[in-house]
Amino acid sequence: MKYTLTECKEDRYFVGLKYPGEVSIQHLGEAGLPFFWTTFSEQFFQSHVSDLVPKEEAIGYMKRILDRDRDLNYEYYAACEVTQFGETGDFDRIIIPKGQYLFFEILFRVKDREIVSVVDFLQKESSLRDRVDLSYCFEYYPETFNHNEEGTFFYLVVPVKED
Repeated sequence: MKYTLTECKEDRYFVGLKYPGEVSIQHLGEAGLPFFWTTFSEQFFQSHVSDLVPKEEAIGYMKRILDRDRDLNYEYYAACEVTQFGETGDFDRIIIPKGQYLFFEILFRVKDREIVSVVDFLQKESSLRDRVDLSYCFEYYPETFNHNEEGTFFYLVVPVKED
């Protein structure tokens, strides 16, 4: 499976809206996330958030819920980047720590299947299994992302543990 290793030299700050339930990596398609993203967009652009980064990028941040069965269940947040935490209204604050990350390119139209494939790969690949941290990960939607285009893609980003 193809990926790139990228170094984030500084912490990054995001503000977002929490999905009202749990999300399972194995069953992403059942969560209704497209509707949630619409809700987030409507609320976000009607609110005043200070220090918003001018790029049109977003993340789908997933924080693992601990003390559960063996499934990978996460809290899910739709979020946009800010330069610092100023006025954020009712939105949650998320920090993506500096460090190394694996970026997996994901074709949007088959995203649910591809994300499951990436997670399976990370759990089975002996050279990576002990190096990655699945306590959180995020979907990174670059400015070029357009969900209406057939070949559009985003990245699933997984942190690498510090040595």
